[in-house]
Amino acid sequence: MTITGQGRDLAAGQAANGPLRAELRETDFTLTVGGAPMVAGYRDLTSVAVQQGQVLLVLADGAARVIVEGLGDRLGLLVSALRDRRARQLLADRLIELAAGESLPLVEYRAGAEHGVAQLAYHAWGAALLPLEERRDWHLLRRARIERVEADRSSGNLQVDYSTGPVGGQAGSFELGGLGAATEQHRVRMAGLREAALADAARTVARLLPDAPFAARRTASQLLVDGRPVDRAALGEAWPLVEQAVLSEPTFATAYGELLARGGGPAWLALAPVKPGTDEHRAWFFVGLPGNLVAMEIVSAGAHATYLFSVVPRAGFRGESAAELAEPATDVVTEVSEALIDMRFLREPIYLPADRLADPRHLRSRLAVAALPSLQAARARFVGRLIHRDDEAWSRSLDAAIAWHAAARDDSQRWLGGAADDEIEEAEETDLSAQQPIEEGT
Repeated sequence: MTITGQGRDLAAGQAANGPLRAELRETDFTLTVGGAPMVAGYRDLTSVAVQQGQVLLVLADGAARVIVEGLGDRLGLLVSALRDRRARQLLADRLIELAAGESLPLVEYRAGAEHGVAQLAYHAWGAALLPLEERRDWHLLRRARIERVEADRSSGNLQVDYSTGPVGGQAGSFELGGLGAATEQHRVRMAGLREAALADAARTVARLLPDAPFAARRTASQLLVDGRPVDRAALGEAWPLVEQAVLSEPTFATAYGELLARGGGPAWLALAPVKPGTDEHRAWFFVGLPGNLVAMEIVSAGAHATYLFSVVPRAGFRGESAAELAEPATDVVTEVSEALIDMRFLREPIYLPADRLADPRHLRSRLAVAALPSLQAARARFVGRLIHRDDEAWSRSLDAAIAWHAAARDDSQRWLGGAADDEIEEAEETDLSAQQPIEEGT
């Protein structure tokens, strides 16, 4: 798409005033003002503001500020195209895939005291409200968090209630207004997201526990939804059945047993589909450890690694046992599980240090780190990674990591015992990240 008009680059002075040419490509665009071209990604657009026949484009929080005018009836075309492509690129940065042909309709919304117009994106894992007012945060809705969807067809309003934390946690809501004839369509799509999450959980549990008592299967399928970590008390009689099914491979069962023996504290299990609506799933477990740590392992093909995360700030750790830190550890396992879902089970974005992320091969991980708060939280708590090549070496590394972390007081430090493993295993670890690396702009 190519659009011409007149432009003024307010950041460059009079030298960059004159004829403007905007060339919009799939992943980036070129603005040429007064003969001076600049290339930017759609994610670089901080603001797209319209006023009295002019468009103000702000790039990178003011690095460039271009006023576009003289577009006539092409003004709306430019604005809608830039907003649409920016939204899609920023969603892709968050590893949110839209179905082919999926549109981003504009909707009026209310969320508490906030009222405005937003783009609405549906995707397999949930929905996203992207306010046109760029100073407002996005509203990212996880499908498993949707509690109630209620439509008022007479007014064209749709109310969506959701939880903002684990089951029984805080509640949130938003309202879509003035939907008119599309009210029922949006109700069906919103309600369908939650129903799909519950259906995926029920199918996964049925495959894992085909001969378990119905009551146990029902409890497990109601709780183990989209990676929600669940402990022994919540699962009740279903716990040993799920535990046995998840740990059917001896390698993982051995590691789990050793972690429990060291920690003597809490444990959690989690399940989620690899992709919504498919039969393949991922399972992972957490175990609280001494030394202010919680361990996580993903039970899947490929490299067998134990990931360690801190529970409370190191300076505040006073030698509490894993059982005594069970409550804050619950928040940690929830954060890490949400990061796994948001990352679509890619693991490299958790453990790669900043200097390694700079490698062009890790562009996808780098973009995800910048865009996903859940991933940022998981990285902030990440301590180290133990590769399980043999039981004896893994056991020694685990003891060394526990001892080191119990004495550490600086939250910026990373356990160096895992650095060599990161170097060696980067090319070996094959889960969903076995997809070919995404090149810049794709």
